[in-house]
Formats: sequence, C-alpha cells, structure tokens
Amino acid sequence: MSFSHEDRTSNLAELGEDPFDLIVIGAGITGAGIAHEAAQRGLRTVVLEKGDIASGTSSASSKLVHGGLRYLEQLKFGLVAESVRERHLLLEMAPELVWPIDFVLASYKGSKHSARKMRLGMWIYQRLAGKHRLAKPRVLEPEELAQLEPALRQEGLVQACVYQDCQTNDARLTLTVAKAAHQAGAVVLPRCEVVGALDGLTRLQIKDRLTGTEHEVSGSQVVLAAGPWTDQLLQLLGIEHHQLVRPTQGVHICFPFEKAPVERAVAMTHPDDGRAMFLLPWRTHTVVGTTDTDHEGPVDRLCASGEDADYLLRAYNHYCPDHPLALDDIVSTWAGLRPLVNEPGKPPSKISREHLILRLAPELSVIVGGKLTTFRVMAREVVTGLGLELEEASDPGPYPAKLLPASVEEAVREEMCLTVTDYLRRRTLQFCTGADQGLGQVDAVASEMGKLLGWDEDYRRVSVDAYRREVAQSRAFRA
Repeated sequence: MSFSHEDRTSNLAELGEDPFDLIVIGAGITGAGIAHEAAQRGLRTVVLEKGDIASGTSSASSKLVHGGLRYLEQLKFGLVAESVRERHLLLEMAPELVWPIDFVLASYKGSKHSARKMRLGMWIYQRLAGKHRLAKPRVLEPEELAQLEPALRQEGLVQACVYQDCQTNDARLTLTVAKAAHQAGAVVLPRCEVVGALDGLTRLQIKDRLTGTEHEVSGSQVVLAAGPWTDQLLQLLGIEHHQLVRPTQGVHICFPFEKAPVERAVAMTHPDDGRAMFLLPWRTHTVVGTTDTDHEGPVDRLCASGEDADYLLRAYNHYCPDHPLALDDIVSTWAGLRPLVNEPGKPPSKISREHLILRLAPELSVIVGGKLTTFRVMAREVVTGLGLELEEASDPGPYPAKLLPASVEEAVREEMCLTVTDYLRRRTLQFCTGADQGLGQVDAVASEMGKLLGWDEDYRRVSVDAYRREVAQSRAFRA
C-alpha cells in the first residue's frame, strides 16, 4: 500500500466531507500508536502533525527499547515489568527495527553502584522480565572486562555485569507505526498544523505548511499527544490549565567507532553528578548521552550547546581514558525534549517517566510523559478511555517495518517523505552518521525528490537550505 504525498493530497481534499470519530494531534510515537490502536478498533481516525512524522522527541532519543534498569532504584517495579513485556512484543513485531544488544554495567570503587547492589539489581531485573527475559546476565571480573572491552577504564574497577536490552531506530519505528495506522484506515497528515478551534474543540482549523492553504476538520473526540508542545496547544485551543509538561532537554553526541571503540553499550554514571548515562554503539559510530536539563526557551529549535558537549565529553573521557576525545571529534549531535509530567521542585532526573492521561473536556483527552518502549500501552489506555464504541482488540501482528528505504523514490512513494530533511535526517542515517551529515548528497537528493514531487527550482533550493540549517544547528556547540 502506498503512503505518499499523493495520499496526503487526496486526504486533504476529502477532509471536510464527514466528521471523524477521533482527531489525534501529534505524530510522534505516542500519537502514531494511538492512531494505530484507534483505527484497528474501528474508529475513523485522523492524525495531524505540524512537522514530519517523528520530527520531535521521537527521532531524538537514546534509541533504546529497554526495561529501564535504573528505575529499580526508584522502586518503579510496575513500570519495569511493563517495559520488559513491551520490549518482548516489539522484538516480535518489528525485528528489523528492534534488536538485542549487550550492555556493560561496571562497579568502581567509591561509586554508588556497589558490586553487590549491581548483582541484586540484575537478579530483580531478570525476575521482573519473567518469560520475556533476554540472555542471562554474566558477572565479569576486572581482567575479563579488560579482554571484552579494552577501551573501558580499568582503574578502580571492582566487578562488571553484561546483560541485554534492546536498541531501535526511533524515527523509523515511529514511521512504521504511522504507516501501520494508515494501512488500518487512519488518515495521516504530516505538515498540517492546528491553528485554531472553531465552535468548540470538535471542529479544528488546520494549515497545510507545504502550500499555505487552510482546511477544517471535525471529530467527536480529540486526543492531544503533542509532547513538549502540549501546553502551547492547550492555550491555542482555549483550555485554561496549569502547566502540564516539564520539558527537559536530552543531548547526544556522536563519534566514529574507530575513535570511540566500544563494542557494547555501557551504562554509566557521570563523574560530576552521578547522573545515569549511556555509551552506545550505533551502526558504524558511538553515541554518548544524554543530558537532562530543564528547558525554558522555544521548543521548536533545539541544539547541543558547548556546555552540553563538554559535559558529555567529560563522562566519555572518564570511562575511556586511553581514547580521549575533544569537540573536534564530534561528527553530529541531536537534542530532544522529554515531555515529562510537571512535578515542581524535583530535579529533572528525579521526575517520573510514567505517563499521565487527563480528560480536560468531554471531547478532549491529553497524554503527557511516558517512554518510547511503552507507547502501545499508552495508546491502549487512551483509546479505551474515550468512551466510544470499539471493536474487539486483535492480536498484534507484525509491523510493516523496513530498516532503510532502498532509494529516494521508495521513501517518497512509500514513506510519506516530503522534504530533503525528512529523507536525510529521519528516513536514512545520514544526519547522524554520515561523514559530512549528508551535505555531500543534499543537491542530488533534492534533484531527485524535486522530480518526484514536482518542485520548481525555487522550492528545491528552499528544501536544500532548510537541511543545511538543520546541520548548522547541530554544530552550534562549536560556536
């Protein structure tokens, strides 16, 4: 089944003909999951997204589908058990996009994770996983870890444990769920921004951000799954409420593997403040992340600052002292906002990662918080709580997943790829891991996309320039 600009155009033309059962605002992993669940349960559903599918937090994560080992310290046993169950299901439903990787958790002298605490945590983690557990954890002595990961710090090492969790391509997982929603009958409209409410919340005015034209869409229920844009949209819709979202910024930096030669993921704590972090293999590269700081500026333009990069480099250089890195070694960065439930007075790292669903009006539900791993659980809770007549839930089948598109044409015709940035940043890995972040391909990609999408020269240049700005923003830490 196609999933292209032509589908988008025809859907826009028919938008005002009949009301929908459900309008979902936001096409990140949460909104895409809700749309898929709703369409499968027989609801006539439309998804509105002002940017690309997964253009916000859902393409700027640590790219993990995991049980959340660190949540055991917060006694969030239910969240961990739920997460490992979902991890298992996603491994089955999208094996091309979710795969197991080895993690190293090391205990050093003086660290808050003693060897005994580490072993206990592993035992609890496995018990909570039950039949969904992955490979059995292995305890390693210092000399064994030195053979396994020679780049890791040996000084002060007491013991280590190797366990398994899962990694994903977050942008393509979100795209895959959105495409599954489309195949189930949902109308998916990226680059369509909600700009106002007409006659209450069940009739919305939207703007096509590609053409500038405006349309109306109506529905009996609205779900706001807009992540860090939630409070901004509530204000636009005329809903008075206290601040629901505490946006905290997470920054990642990326290096070529040969400069940061760690073959397994490493769960570590920052030497400055003890914050939990990861060192992650990512294809041909190594990623260090993430920060967790309150964000008070505009939510649309995020970047890694020099301070962020220095903070992450200090952690990497502490754990890999024989392979020190500097700012000039960074090939890419990305930053995203966690839409955490607002808990005033708590430091960012102590705020719950659990989700919250609120009914702010008879026709309006809002979801904030949550994790990528548990998006299906959140979707099910939202849809069953709408009060609409639903068909029986079916057993989850495989997602229409693919690791990468075979060509620009495939991305345009089958993956709703509408701009050069969509292709180089989210349909492929060029933005993150390309030697020049895809700048060497940008004109060729724009030329081919222009032929498929009917761009003139002026629009082709606009799309190229927009991508160049994205790359420049990701390099702002050097300023």
